[in-house]
Amino acid sequence: MRRISDSRRQMQGGLTRATGPGRRILLAFCLVCGIAAVTLSALAGRFEVAAFLPFAGALLVWQWQSMFTGLVDDVYDAGDALVMRDGRDTERVPLSGLADVDFRWCPLSGSSQRVLPVLHLTLRESCRFGSAVRFIARTAHSGPSAAAQEAAGERMAEDLRRRIDRA
Repeated sequence: MRRISDSRRQMQGGLTRATGPGRRILLAFCLVCGIAAVTLSALAGRFEVAAFLPFAGALLVWQWQSMFTGLVDDVYDAGDALVMRDGRDTERVPLSGLADVDFRWCPLSGSSQRVLPVLHLTLRESCRFGSAVRFIARTAHSGPSAAAQEAAGERMAEDLRRRIDRA
């Protein structure tokens, strides 16, 4: 099997790897530290810009995590099917079970900056990951420029579309 996705968990990296309760605890900690810093700044009678840094940290953690929400960890091309893995769950979807493939960039929310090259798979029938599956397209080998990665992502989507039509 050939891997056609970059690992979501590997790309998240560092502290933002926390999922579920761990992420909520990290965000809550940043917010509590921010409230404490602002309160201490107000009690001291002076405005400190640094008091707002924990809020900025919480916002950055939330923003980074929101880009990865809804993405499966890995997708492998098994010839006549795609094998998707998210955590310990694995699903094998035959190419005939795919309705459409679309390449898009996943932007930072509220921004037009291109961040992650993502392939969107629309399924004919829902699987354990839903009726639409998204994953990070493996385009880094095509070069560092966004144009080269976009061309590689479009080629990957077009190749999958041709194979779906033949299936």
